[in-house]
Amino acid sequence: MKRKVVKHGTATLTISLPSKWVKRFGIKPGDELDVEENNQLLTISTDKNKSLRKTTIDLNELGLFNKNFLSNVYQVGYDEVTINFDTRNTYQEILKRLSDCIGFEIIDQGERYCVIKSIAQISHTEFDKVLSRTMLIMLAMSRDCLDAVKKQEYSRLSEIRTMESTNNKLTDYCRRILNKIGHPDPKMTTIMYSLVHDIEKLVDEYKHVCDDLVEHKKPLDKDVLELFEGAHKYLELFCQMFNKFDNKKTQKMFSDGRELLDKARKLIGEKKGIDANTAHHISNIITKTYELTIPYFQMKL
Repeated sequence: MKRKVVKHGTATLTISLPSKWVKRFGIKPGDELDVEENNQLLTISTDKNKSLRKTTIDLNELGLFNKNFLSNVYQVGYDEVTINFDTRNTYQEILKRLSDCIGFEIIDQGERYCVIKSIAQISHTEFDKVLSRTMLIMLAMSRDCLDAVKKQEYSRLSEIRTMESTNNKLTDYCRRILNKIGHPDPKMTTIMYSLVHDIEKLVDEYKHVCDDLVEHKKPLDKDVLELFEGAHKYLELFCQMFNKFDNKKTQKMFSDGRELLDKARKLIGEKKGIDANTAHHISNIITKTYELTIPYFQMKL
């Protein structure tokens, strides 16, 4: 839509707000609005909630409860969900999954239903903080997993594995923010969504490594362990580049990635059992770390 600029006094320029937008969010004289500049783009936003998005999950029709039912409505930005179920066991499964949905709480329940509602406000400033936290967890899981494997502390890997659940909770929250209010720079919303998705999938690979080594409790071959360390340093390199752009680090991301993947493919073909399986997961970690550079460079365009 187009708006004419109106001059008031000697130096003040104003434009009118769209009436539908004003009514939708209940904007009144004296309200404060957020105004953000980004080159030729000027974004005006409000913290006021729009009308609640509500939905119903009827397990009498869908059958067994799947944890992704609740996760999906949470991620896409619904504010209230009613779940109809037929057993108390299902209710316990709902409670277990609810703990992963930041800001979602049960506000009403009966013998065969419960109503879940968002009780938390979300804002653009939260996104950057939560994204930074997910990257810290990703790097910490890589570091701690490598350290435990070196020391053959397999029971410790079970504790390290819980970082994946925390990471899932935070990446889900990032998706919710992007789906509900987007990124302050609209063109960045899709790029950031891709980045969050890739972080979650990368951390999943560390979860698989933990599960396999906890089960087998067998020391890794030194070549596989060396590859593991190389993958961790590669992830560290990406995080350094993400925090502060450096052209030399960019070139190193490309060259180190190719070299590490060549080593991984060779080991997958040569090794057997847990060594081959771990080399496969490490290969996926290296590939997914490289894939993180795609949304990163899109951000820099």
